[in-house]
Amino acid sequence: MFRTVFKRNPPASKSIKKWQKTFLETGSLQERSGGNRRLLSDARVEGVRQVFVRTPRKSIRKAASELSMSRSTIHNVLHRKLKLYAYKIQIVQKLQPNDGVQRVAFAVEMLSRIENEHDFLNRIIFSDEATFHVSNKVNKYNCRIWISENPHAVQEKERNSQKSMCGVLFHMIQSYSFFF
Repeated sequence: MFRTVFKRNPPASKSIKKWQKTFLETGSLQERSGGNRRLLSDARVEGVRQVFVRTPRKSIRKAASELSMSRSTIHNVLHRKLKLYAYKIQIVQKLQPNDGVQRVAFAVEMLSRIENEHDFLNRIIFSDEATFHVSNKVNKYNCRIWISENPHAVQEKERNSQKSMCGVLFHMIQSYSFFF
C-alpha cells in the first residue's frame, strides 16, 4: 500500500526503529543542527597558535598528532581563527660576493662576441642543469611556513652536488653527468 500511495519503497524496519528511539529520547524526529561537533575552546585554539609560533614550518599532520586533534580541525583553526596561511619556501642558489661582477663581465663578453662574430650563436651550446641533492634536501613541495603575511622566504643552497647537463646545439643534443 505504501508503494502505491508514495510511489517509492517503504522505509526499512531498521530506520523506523531508529526514528522511534530518537523520538522517545528527544521528543522530536528533527536532527540536531551542527551534528555532534564540539565547540573549540579558546585554550585549544591557543594551543594550536603556540605550536605554530614555536615551529612555523610544522605540518598540519604533525600538529594534529601532537595536539590529539584532527587534521581538518587544525586546518580550520589556522585559517578561520588564526588567519594563518601556508607559504611555500623559495629555493634559490646561494650567491657568492663576486658573482655579480662575474655575471656582468660574462654578459658584456657575450654581447661583444655576438656583435663581432656573425656565426657565434651557431657555435654555442645552450644548456641548463638539474641538481640532485644527496643530503640536506629541502622538498619545497612539502615545506610550508604558516604565517599571516607572505614572508617571501628563501633558502639559499650551495650548488656542489651531482649535476646532469643537456646541451642543445642547433642540430644535435649532448648530455653529460658529472660531479664538481
